[in-house]
Amino acid sequence: MLVTFVAVLSGISTYYLSNKSAQDCLAQAMPATAQQASQIVSKEINRLTDFAEGVASDSTICGAEATPEQITPYLAAKVKTYGLVGADYYTADGLSLADGKDYSSSEFFKSAIKGETYVSSPQTDAATNELAITVSAPVWKNGVKNATIIGVVSFLVQQ
Repeated sequence: MLVTFVAVLSGISTYYLSNKSAQDCLAQAMPATAQQASQIVSKEINRLTDFAEGVASDSTICGAEATPEQITPYLAAKVKTYGLVGADYYTADGLSLADGKDYSSSEFFKSAIKGETYVSSPQTDAATNELAITVSAPVWKNGVKNATIIGVVSFLVQQ
């Protein structure tokens, strides 16, 4: 009986110490892991905003001679090249070149038309049922920042 009691007590203490050790390791690793994840997310957001702003300042989109017939295939090529879910151009009034609908009340449009690059929170894309974010940027006339905004470019990026 004493041997059984000692064996059970030894098992309980071994379980407790192992569990405590695992919890301590996790508690020490979590802040570093969270910081690393935060840095990765920040870099990705910067990469996407730089991409959107770069596309928005390309003369194919922002030039005085830019036409829907040039803009649409240009954006389609970006979608294909970079593996994006989609891309669209919106007039300064919020009308989409792709479907003609008015997006002027959408957050991505309202932010970009004010001169801000916009990155949404991840949301489930209805078409793919995958998490995606929307990135939009203002299109400045002739690519000159803080000039007149002539439209908005947006990208749907799968996560």
